[in-house]
Amino acid sequence: MISNKIKVSALGSLYIKESPIFLEQALDSLLKQTYELDEIVLMIDGPILQEHEEVISKNKYSKLLNIYRLENNVGLGEALKIGIGKIQNEYILRFDTDDINHQDRLQCSLEYLVSEDLDVCSSNVIEFNNSIGDLNIIKKVPYQHNKIVRFAKWRSPMNHMAVLYRKSTLLKHGAYENVLNFEDYYLWCKLLQNGAKFGNLQQPLVYARIGNDMIGRRKGVSYFKREYYFAKRVYSMGFFSAIEFLRFLIIRLPMRILPKKVLVILYKKILRSKLHEQN
Repeated sequence: MISNKIKVSALGSLYIKESPIFLEQALDSLLKQTYELDEIVLMIDGPILQEHEEVISKNKYSKLLNIYRLENNVGLGEALKIGIGKIQNEYILRFDTDDINHQDRLQCSLEYLVSEDLDVCSSNVIEFNNSIGDLNIIKKVPYQHNKIVRFAKWRSPMNHMAVLYRKSTLLKHGAYENVLNFEDYYLWCKLLQNGAKFGNLQQPLVYARIGNDMIGRRKGVSYFKREYYFAKRVYSMGFFSAIEFLRFLIIRLPMRILPKKVLVILYKKILRSKLHEQN
């Protein structure tokens, strides 16, 4: 068991298009952690709705919630980078404001990260639309560091909404950068390239809300351009070889132009596993 003297900060970012209802569910799940958080740092990325304000002003969050407001929307990467600078604790639990965290998420993640002397860890996640389990889908990630490195040449090796990491590791290598839609994936590549040690837990510790059109949001030329920009930067840092850079793009181009119905089948059959098959 880990010492309850280890202080952990949760870090998330909120912007105007996110649901106030989902925000409250996310914050509630952080309050219910079996290992108590020291603080919840919420970055307000630009103007938000009055409904958001009503949620974050509720008395039940007053002891833990520290709010920092950015006048203009700066994007997820920059908001998180600023947020890291506001945190005094070494251990940071990343969360999304529309997901629900298992009550043992922090306990399990912190024990794993400390016992294995890791810099970054995450876990499998259960994806859902409206209610937990409605899709019967689990998103798995590789568990051992060497497998995570190999997997990162193809896809993001961490479930970002389930990550726990060390602040000192992030600051040493520059933390988040503005790589639209790929802020987290780019950070993992950068940290792996610089020798950070990664691991993932097998059990799902986050219920991740994917929305009704996740695949639709990842179609089209504009999204492929973002993938190209991401891959080019990863290649420039030396994490992708020339062959890996080309392979990354060649695999993704058809996925951005194929009909949505075909992509749904590929998504369910190849990129995800059935929840009842997780064991």
